[in-house]
Amino acid sequence: MPMLNHFMKTHLSRAGACNFLLFAVGFLSASQAIYAQYDAERVRYRAQDALSPQPQDAVLFVGSSSIRLWEELSQDFSDYRVIQRGFGGSTIGDLQKFAGSNSDTAAGDALAKNVVQFYNPRAIVVWSGTNDVRPGQSGAYVASGFQNFVSLVHAQRPDTHIFYLGITKNPHFLGDAAADQRRIDANTLIQAFVANSGNPKLHYIDLPSLFESLTTSSSPSMGDYYVDSLHTNKAGYALWTTKIRADLAAAGVLPDKVYQPNPNSPLPGVEVLIDFGTSDGTNGSHTSNPDSNGNHWNNWQSIPGNIQIQAGEHIGGLVDTAGSNTGISLITTGPLNTGWAASEIPLTSNATALGNLAIPTATRDGFKWAGNYPAGFYLAGLNPARAYELRFFSSENSTSTQTTRFTATGAKTVSADITASGAGIGDGGVNYNTRNTAVLSEVVPNAFGEVHVDLAVVQGSEAHLNAMQLVVLSKQPTTITAAPAASSLVFGQRLSNSTLTGGTASFNGTTIPGTFAFALPQNFPPAGNSTQSVVFTPADAGNYTTATVDVPISVAPNPNAATQILIDFGSD
Repeated sequence: MPMLNHFMKTHLSRAGACNFLLFAVGFLSASQAIYAQYDAERVRYRAQDALSPQPQDAVLFVGSSSIRLWEELSQDFSDYRVIQRGFGGSTIGDLQKFAGSNSDTAAGDALAKNVVQFYNPRAIVVWSGTNDVRPGQSGAYVASGFQNFVSLVHAQRPDTHIFYLGITKNPHFLGDAAADQRRIDANTLIQAFVANSGNPKLHYIDLPSLFESLTTSSSPSMGDYYVDSLHTNKAGYALWTTKIRADLAAAGVLPDKVYQPNPNSPLPGVEVLIDFGTSDGTNGSHTSNPDSNGNHWNNWQSIPGNIQIQAGEHIGGLVDTAGSNTGISLITTGPLNTGWAASEIPLTSNATALGNLAIPTATRDGFKWAGNYPAGFYLAGLNPARAYELRFFSSENSTSTQTTRFTATGAKTVSADITASGAGIGDGGVNYNTRNTAVLSEVVPNAFGEVHVDLAVVQGSEAHLNAMQLVVLSKQPTTITAAPAASSLVFGQRLSNSTLTGGTASFNGTTIPGTFAFALPQNFPPAGNSTQSVVFTPADAGNYTTATVDVPISVAPNPNAATQILIDFGSD
């Protein structure tokens, strides 16, 4: 490691160099305790990947909590095939565990095989080192660990691009000059290692330069980009996204996602039910198939209560209420906790109000999330040529008002709120929701057949998700992309005397044939300028909805209208 030796001679003290050597000796023999820390998550990922395989040759984002908490990563890179594997609190030593040999029998390598080599990525984006330099490890320690990671990956996949995200300045480093210097040392060493390697597959992404101007923890600019002392918020991730996308493209790692038609895509009227509860019997139970209504449900993986579901966990091959495979998958994008004791909601829900959702094992437990970080999931395998309705049920037994906002983003964005708990909000005056749902209508997937759903706390301290219903709509929603023009009228003429010309309507970018007409053609518009409602009726009314738009119209005074004479017959 000639580059590291030179840096040690010129930048590190003799004691620091000795410490570095001691640290380096231990790199390839990281403790089994570190492995065990993430083993439960690895096992869940492996089980889920076996049931619903992830794409090969994708871009793998791996590292510590800033990867785990990047809730919009799949949206920010929606045109890439990406896999998100973040492990909160992980270190550079753990990163090497994630990149061991491609053998599932070697001691300690099972985690590595399933986090890096198992996916055979064409590129890896790495965020690691903050949890090393912050508590006291040297920059050289982090740099040497990254070099070992590169060696381990390229021993198996020499053509894989590896992008190291430079450790950014954050409020913690602003208050700890020694740790900040270790951060700078790590970035300097890794940047030099990449530049001097002569390997076109290695890249250093200079995120730190984007944050260097943030000089004080109390400055508005620092608060604009961080949600706490370590983690960026949505605005911070937007900076990351711009820089990472540019560097991926510059290295020839271009967007590669294409829409893959789902041969099992459900037809209009088909319904999918999802139970987000646990399965330990104490904190919740799976819903049996079929349920008392004869419907089939999709249960989350078998897990105990009070654990955290990580970004990238998934269930695939969702079945409809008849038990048929729909080819739809659900992938989490932000951390969710597996909920609370089912006994907290002792009564069944309102069957009349909830319909097929009103199954006790589905409504009495679920996922929840508290904190400043967003949570959510996305649905894949949908048909961009269809529209869907998403219906969410949330409930918790508490006098505290807890309201969740569900936002679905595909070809367009729609939102709805639901209150899960509050004093007397349920049937019979109970303190938990028994009848209300958040309904997102006319949800249209993006061009890749995906819909992203975000959960946010509107009131209270927690967001809740107990059960969900997806219905394929029989008609696709029409959008008026250009309003028609209305010809002028003379006062006293009806709207039917005005001619409408032009105007277009579409669904998900495809023009829909049809006609425009005034909603109330018999009306007499007032003189001057006004707007009048116009309705678009699709030629294929069986598959597309009507749509309405307001159109401006000008009405001139009538020169032949009789003059009005007003006479007051009263006395003085």
